[in-house]
Amino acid sequence: MKNNVQECIVFLLNLSSTDPSHIINISAIAPLEYALPLYGFIMPLLVTITTITNSFIIVVLSQKHLRTPTNFVLLSMALTDLLTGLTSVPWFLHYYTLKGYLIDEQEGMSEFWCRTHPILSHILPTVWHTAGIYLTVFLAVQRYIYVCVPSSVHRVCTPKTTKISVFCIVMF
Repeated sequence: MKNNVQECIVFLLNLSSTDPSHIINISAIAPLEYALPLYGFIMPLLVTITTITNSFIIVVLSQKHLRTPTNFVLLSMALTDLLTGLTSVPWFLHYYTLKGYLIDEQEGMSEFWCRTHPILSHILPTVWHTAGIYLTVFLAVQRYIYVCVPSSVHRVCTPKTTKISVFCIVMF
């Protein structure tokens, strides 16, 4: 089992390889009896609920009369939260809901899924989640300035500085 995971890792590192042996044994990472109901049914349901609620938040906070520095940070947090869930859904739907694990057990994963699995299930959700955490910290700092240093608000917490800060947080 570990050999299959190592083969896929070697395959991912050697992107020019044409060797068809690129099997990832996901059941070694998450036992199928637990992963199938959690990732195949509960996860898509939770992501659907999160997508709907965050879409409402984005629509409401992007209205012209609600464009404040604080609301821009909240809107950015909703967007990163939305992307955290949506980036992993294609993998979970393919592998668990649409029974891609059966194909994996018999033939191995296709080159496309072998290459995109780590990106969709680990890398992108971690990037968006980390950006959401840093946006939360930025919101706390911004609120601290509003409450404890109100004389600096008009100089520090402007829409322009907030947009630049959010851009830097998301990009780096």
